[in-house]
Order: sequence, then structure tokens, then C-alpha cells
Amino acid sequence: MTPALVALSVGTRVSVAPLSILRELGIVVGTGAALAWVVPERIVSDDRMDGVSLVAITVLVHVAVVTSAAGDPSLAAIVPVGAAALVITGFGFVLAFGAATAFDLSAGQRRALYFATSLKNLGIAIVVGSALANRGGVGTAIVAYYVVQQLASGLVVGSLSPVSV
Repeated sequence: MTPALVALSVGTRVSVAPLSILRELGIVVGTGAALAWVVPERIVSDDRMDGVSLVAITVLVHVAVVTSAAGDPSLAAIVPVGAAALVITGFGFVLAFGAATAFDLSAGQRRALYFATSLKNLGIAIVVGSALANRGGVGTAIVAYYVVQQLASGLVVGSLSPVSV
């Protein structure tokens, strides 16, 4: 949950069910671990995996957009949203570049840091971050970041509005 969504949730009567979230997270992680254990390591080439990942992401984005209830927004509605997205993306770039400079990170690590901190979709962040940094630990760092982010935001929202709906 982003800070903007937390801010919108202030004053609403919503409760976060952490056990349900942890159960679903366990299912996703467990299924991934089982697949990693069952499927041979080099059954699919890296090039093929990159292509399949790109197609999967494209299909997911397309389905999310065409099934949304956004209707037919006007240009007056799209421009502020696009401008805000550019500002947020630029801010993420400045922060990532500053951290990369401060810690003397390589080009791949800088790009992985930027994508991991700027993209709000865990799957996309892992695919892009791992591909750019070319290191196994990048995926672990991204997952840890998102788990902490989601648990912390869930606790914040839960403490702001403890009544269940």
C-alpha cells in the first residue's frame, strides 16, 4: 500500500486481515519454491524466459486496463495523473541515483535499485531488477523490501482504523 492510499484510508473503517494476507503470501512463496525445486534449472533458456515474462506482463497490464471501470477518461483527467506519475518517477530516480552515488554502486546495481524502489509491482520489480543487476541476491532484497513495506503499511492502516467491515 502506498502512502497515498494510507492517507486516503485515514478516517475510514477498514480492517486488514493479516492472517489472510500471510496465508496467501505463503501459498505464493510455497508454490514458487515447489516449482523451483521440481522444474530443472536450465529447462528454459534465459532468452525464452525474458520473452515469456514480457508477454505475461503485457497481457496482465492489458487485462487490468480493459477490465477496469475507468470508462473513457478525458484528457483533462489524464494529464494530471500522467504529470504526477512523471514527478514520482523522477523523484524515485533522484533518490536512487543519490544512493547509488553515495554507495558507489555499479550501473547494473543502480538500475536494479531504481526499478526495485520505483516500481510498485513486486513481480515486475523482481524480473527487471534481477535482469539488470544479474545477481541472485537482488530478488531476495526486492522481496524483503516489499514484504516489510506491505506489513508496515498493513499495521499502519490497522492501527488507524481498527474496526472490521
